[in-house]
Amino acid sequence: EKFIYLDNDIIVTADLYHLFAQKLIRTDTIPGSAEEKPHTPSVENTRHLGKQYQHLQKAPKVVGPPATVGFVYETHPGYKDYLHAHFNLSHPFVRKAVDRAGPDAFLNGGVFVVDAVRWRQKKFTQMVEILLLENQVRYLYSNSAVGDQGPFLLLFQDETAYLHPKYNMRRLPKKTINMLNDGQTTGIVHFAGTTRGDAEHLCREPLKYPIFLNAAVPLYLSIAHSFATKLAKCPLRIQNSSCASAVPIVKAELSRQRLEVRYNPGVGGFSWPPPI
Repeated sequence: EKFIYLDNDIIVTADLYHLFAQKLIRTDTIPGSAEEKPHTPSVENTRHLGKQYQHLQKAPKVVGPPATVGFVYETHPGYKDYLHAHFNLSHPFVRKAVDRAGPDAFLNGGVFVVDAVRWRQKKFTQMVEILLLENQVRYLYSNSAVGDQGPFLLLFQDETAYLHPKYNMRRLPKKTINMLNDGQTTGIVHFAGTTRGDAEHLCREPLKYPIFLNAAVPLYLSIAHSFATKLAKCPLRIQNSSCASAVPIVKAELSRQRLEVRYNPGVGGFSWPPPI
């Protein structure tokens, strides 16, 4: 009846119940934008939930018509040029969608909530298919530039609930750091864009890189071990391909993190002591 979608470059470190339980309501104001009135939540509202949930303090009740999906929209001056470059704003259908959120607002499709019952009632699967075919013969948006976010923006313009930016922490470092300092963390870290957390020198958000390593290194080592084992069984021409060339980079990075890593193609690949 309802589900949360998460991109595969997202790490979750907390319970997502609060996000899942949200009612999808259409409003005119994007949370976290300049137009939104500041809200000072009361700890009394969440005292019964326990200390670990007090950062999810209860906001004022939102009233409005129901929505099918919930996305995080952000406002930024750079989005105005982005929308002009990648959407056909001369088309009334496209113009209406852009005007609804605002000329400097755009969504990110890495985290969203879906009311699956309403989705089926509104026949959105068929509508997405029609839009994809329509965009092939009549340019509405650049598929190569915006991907799935084009249909999301256009089809759900009257069926979108605006989620708070804390549910999709990724770029705009000042905003992210402010939310972290205010305790508005939800355990959802999205490694998207040029500040993705697996590149330390590009990561401006101070918590992203250690979060990425702590969560991803054991998983990556497991995957790398499996990959290296399969690679050792492949013909020599494949072993010498660009896939194997990444090994020294991985080895250097993991060694820097004080994990002893050995790569032995002849005996089956990676080996390592369990991280402590």
